[in-house]
Amino acid sequence: MNFEKLVGVVFLLLAIWQFYAFVKGFKTLRTESNKGTTAFSIAGTWYGLIFAVIFLGFGIALVLGGL
Repeated sequence: MNFEKLVGVVFLLLAIWQFYAFVKGFKTLRTESNKGTTAFSIAGTWYGLIFAVIFLGFGIALVLGGL
């Protein structure tokens, strides 16, 4: 296993963790948010999803040798 594939696996693990964090944060926002909830927490939750997709793309590309 070369270094590129190992980094790809790390990116895939990060993507899985980030998807989990997004789902957990989204459920918390849905159930516990009110008028006092800042826009930063909402934006942070959605940016977490964007980073998860980016990590997933890099991970798949590195494991398959596309980059």
